[in-house]
Amino acid sequence: MKNRACRNGLCSFLFFGLLLALVPGAWAHDFWIEQSGKELLLIFGHGDQREEFDSSRVTAIKAFSSGGGEIEVRREKRGKGLLLRPVEPPSWVWVGIDNGYWSKTIYGWKNLPKRKASRVVEANRSFCYAKGLLSWNDALLRPAGEALLDIVLLENPWGIKAGGLLSFKVFFRGKAAPGIPVEGRDHETVATTDKDGNGRVRMGKGRQLLAVSFKEPAKDDPDADFITYAATLTFEVGK
Repeated sequence: MKNRACRNGLCSFLFFGLLLALVPGAWAHDFWIEQSGKELLLIFGHGDQREEFDSSRVTAIKAFSSGGGEIEVRREKRGKGLLLRPVEPPSWVWVGIDNGYWSKTIYGWKNLPKRKASRVVEANRSFCYAKGLLSWNDALLRPAGEALLDIVLLENPWGIKAGGLLSFKVFFRGKAAPGIPVEGRDHETVATTDKDGNGRVRMGKGRQLLAVSFKEPAKDDPDADFITYAATLTFEVGK
């Protein structure tokens, strides 16, 4: 049974001297920002599937203009998603989510801390980040300030034709993250970052989604064995 928290990691690797234990395919749901006409929605789900989530878990929403100034964002529950309403047109939007505790039990994944679940195989504390791009500016060449895990484009995606390769870099805690598998919208692996945290992905048409994730051992938390992180990046190109 697939977990309803943001997805877990996909392999094990040595990262800044710390061994991060990754589990293939254990978590298949993500948060991402989706553009629908002039509206921006924070979505939780998998592929075309949408699921309910507790909007109080959204801990931060940031929007920025093409000039780099921060824009106020209002929020409104809309169906199964959360409508993001910047007071003026943004260049990009970033959302941070504390998705709480998830325990893998012999009965499946439960949205409970370890001490409140029964027959626990593994318990995780989950943090998710979603970034949506609407237009290009040079601020996008740097990691989002509050994101522990982030996918940063190294060039303007709207300058690349369908079928071309787009360069990006993955950061964890502000440093390049090597050996990270990168997935597309259908959870297929589309790239893996090199020793410098860089990767390239082939551009398609329509909505683009990139996602990265991993977990690390939790410290001094009786309710979690691991802390998991997931980040998505979305933008639209000509259809």
